[in-house]
Amino acid sequence: MSYRKKTNIKNTVAATVQYQNPFAQLTSLVSATQSISIIGRGGAKTTDIQSERLLDLVYDLPGAPCVWVADTFSNLTANILPAVLEGLERKGLKEGVHFVIEKAPPVFTEAEKENLPEWLRPHFWKPFNKLVSYKRTIVFFTGLNIRFGSLDRPSTLAGASYVYVFGDEVKYFKEDKIANLLKAVRGYRQQYGNSIYYRGFSFTSDMPD
Repeated sequence: MSYRKKTNIKNTVAATVQYQNPFAQLTSLVSATQSISIIGRGGAKTTDIQSERLLDLVYDLPGAPCVWVADTFSNLTANILPAVLEGLERKGLKEGVHFVIEKAPPVFTEAEKENLPEWLRPHFWKPFNKLVSYKRTIVFFTGLNIRFGSLDRPSTLAGASYVYVFGDEVKYFKEDKIANLLKAVRGYRQQYGNSIYYRGFSFTSDMPD
């Protein structure tokens, strides 16, 4: 049996110990603007790969409007969203502390934000885009906000502009419908044009039939 060096967590002061499968590690290292991953069942597509990308966007695109799309709302709420929340929790983000779901974000005074990093102050719980309703929306502490939508009800996503698109189980997507949604990945160049994630997408799926 080969010997594998083990990490003694008690003596590891300067780092947190986390685990990823090799493909998830590669995806995180590459950080491509546009990412399409076809991975077998149990490959941690949502809980690891998508959640890691989402965590990158939380810090790299403060305040930005994004969208997470699925083929149907039932698939989104029953299968995809719970896996997203599980992945965020694994990475240390907690609901009510780092993000809120279908709720108005908390409001802080300038005095209360005084000790925050300078880059975070103007975005702290403040989306750059105007949100009239928080229904089917998740807002992060950096202001990044994600609208959840369904391709079988395109009217729920109509009229908005997005900086980035997430999609899981894309083998069920109709090509014409997702192509139409990608046309809405536009604008906000002045605010986010320097980010490698600007106008990008992250799509994952298991093997199509």
